[in-house]
Amino acid sequence: MQQRGTIKAIIAAAIVAVAAAVAIGYQHHYQSMRFTLMDLQAQNQADTVFRSDSLQLRLVHFFDRHAYTPSGLLHPARTANERLLAHYLLGRAYADMGDAPMAIHAYREAVDCADTTRASCDYAVLRSVYGQMAFIFNLQNLPDAQLYALKNCERCEWILGDTISAIATFARQMNAYYNKSDTDSILIIAKEMSRKYELYGHAIEATHFYGLPIAIHIDRKMFAEANRMLNLVQCNHDIFDSLNTPSRGRELYYYHIGQCCQARNQLDSAEFYFRKTLEYGYYEAGYRGLLSVFQSRNIGDSIYKYARLYADANDYDHDQMRTEAVERTAKLYDYNVQQRIANENEREAIKLRYGIIVLFIACTLIYVWNKRKQERRLEEIRKLKFELELAKFRRGKAETELERLMADTHNEAEERKRLVEEKRHEVAMYRKSEEYATEQIKKADVSDYIEMLLNDNSILRIKELSQPKKNIVRPSDAEWESMVVACRPKLYPVIDLIAQDRRLSQRDLRACLLVLLGFSNSDLMVLFNLDTRQAANEIKKKLNRHLFNDTSTRTLRGNLFRSIIQKTSVSP
Repeated sequence: MQQRGTIKAIIAAAIVAVAAAVAIGYQHHYQSMRFTLMDLQAQNQADTVFRSDSLQLRLVHFFDRHAYTPSGLLHPARTANERLLAHYLLGRAYADMGDAPMAIHAYREAVDCADTTRASCDYAVLRSVYGQMAFIFNLQNLPDAQLYALKNCERCEWILGDTISAIATFARQMNAYYNKSDTDSILIIAKEMSRKYELYGHAIEATHFYGLPIAIHIDRKMFAEANRMLNLVQCNHDIFDSLNTPSRGRELYYYHIGQCCQARNQLDSAEFYFRKTLEYGYYEAGYRGLLSVFQSRNIGDSIYKYARLYADANDYDHDQMRTEAVERTAKLYDYNVQQRIANENEREAIKLRYGIIVLFIACTLIYVWNKRKQERRLEEIRKLKFELELAKFRRGKAETELERLMADTHNEAEERKRLVEEKRHEVAMYRKSEEYATEQIKKADVSDYIEMLLNDNSILRIKELSQPKKNIVRPSDAEWESMVVACRPKLYPVIDLIAQDRRLSQRDLRACLLVLLGFSNSDLMVLFNLDTRQAANEIKKKLNRHLFNDTSTRTLRGNLFRSIIQKTSVSP
C-alpha cells in the first residue's frame, strides 16, 4: 500500500515537472516570437520595405492560436494587441509586395482582433491600421471606404490625445469628398478644421489644407473668402518663403493667385502668375488662365492660340491620368502571385465567354430594334400612303356629289344650298387630309434619304475631316463636288435655289448641305477654317436671310427642309 502511494507520488511529480518544462519552453518560445514581433514593428517604423510575408505569416499563425498568460500555462485565449500588431504587419508586407486586396484583408482582420472594450487596447497600432486602409482606398478611388477608414483613424487619435494628428486626419477627409464631388462637405470640413486648429493654438497649421477650399471658393466666385485664405497661406513660411515663392510641389498656388488678380481686374498681374504656373509644368491650369485673361481683353488671335493650347494640355493631362491610373492599378493588384494565376485565368476565360454572349445578345437586340424601327417606319409610310389614296378617293367622290347637287334643280333652293355647303366643307376637309398625308410622306422620304446619305463614302470623308486635329486637312474641291453629287437626287431644290441667287457662292452651297446633313458649328469651323462659332452662325444667318428673308440661325435647317418638301413629289 505504501509502495503504491509512492508510485503515485512519483508519477504526479513527473507530470508536474513535464508541465513546468513545457510551460518554461513555451514561455521561452513566446518571448522569442514576441521579440520577433517587436523587431518587425521597429523595422516597419523605420520604413523598411518588406519583400516577403513568410515571417509575418508565422507570427499571425502563432498569436492566433497561442497566447501567454502570467501563470505560464498554455491557454486558448488570444492576446488582442499582439494579434492586432501581427495582422497589421502582415498587411504592410502585402502592401509592399503590391497585393492590395490581401493587404486590405489583413487590415480588416487586424481591426477584428482589436478589443476596444479594454482600456489596454493598442490604439496607436489601430490608428496605423486605419491610416493604411485609407491610403489604399484613396489609391483605389473608393471615397466612401476611405472616409470610413479616416473617421476611425481620427477617433483613435482623439483617444490617444494626439490632437494635432486628429485634426490633420479630419482635414484629409476633404480629399475623399473631392473624389465624391461633394464640395459643400469640403467647405464645412475646412471651416471646422480651422476652428479646431485655432482652438488648440495652431491656427497656422490649417493653411496646409487650404488648397481645395481656395479652388472651390474661386469656382463659386467667392473671391473675398479665397483672398482671405490665400493671405493666410502666404503667411505660412513652410509654404511661402520670404520672397513670396511657394515651396516645391505647391506652385499651383500661382494659379489661384492669378485667378484672384483677374477677379480684381488686375489682368497684368493675373497674366504674370499664370505664366509662372506654366514655368512649373502646370500647363492645363496655366493655359486656362491665360485664355481667360485674353478673353477679358478680347484679343482674338491670343484667344484662339491659348484655346488650342489649353485643349491640347487638357487632352494630355487626361491621357496621363488614365496612364497613371492603369499603372497604379497594376501596382496595387499584383496578379503574378503564383497561387492565384490559375484562378485568375479561369475567371478571365469565364468573363470572356460571358462577354461574347453579352456582346452577341447586344448585337442581336440592336439588330432587332433597328429592324423593327425600319418596319415601323415602313408601316407608317404605307399607312400614310393609304390615307392619301383614301383622301383622294373620298375627295373625288365628294366633288362628284357636289357637281350633281349643283346641277340638280328639283330640290328647293334652301335645301340645295345647305347640301352644297356641306359637300364643299367635306371636300375641303378631305383636301386638307390629302395635303397633310402628302407632306408627311415627303418628310419621311427626305429624312430617310438624309439618313442614307450619312453612310455615303463622300459624306463620311467630309465628317472625318471635320474632326479637330493638330494637323488639320481640309476637303479638296473634288471631295466637295462628290458630296454635292451625292446630295443632288433628293436635295436638288436647295442646290437649284442657291444656284439662282448670284449673291451666294460655292461655299454657301456647301454650308447649306452640311446644315441639312446635321453638321454642327464646330464642324463648320474646322471645314471652313473659321476662328469662332460666331463666324459659323454668321454664315447661317446670311443664308437664311438671302434664301428665306429670315434673320435667325436656328430656323435655317427647317426652312431648307420645307423648301425641299414643297418642290418634291411623293415617291410611289
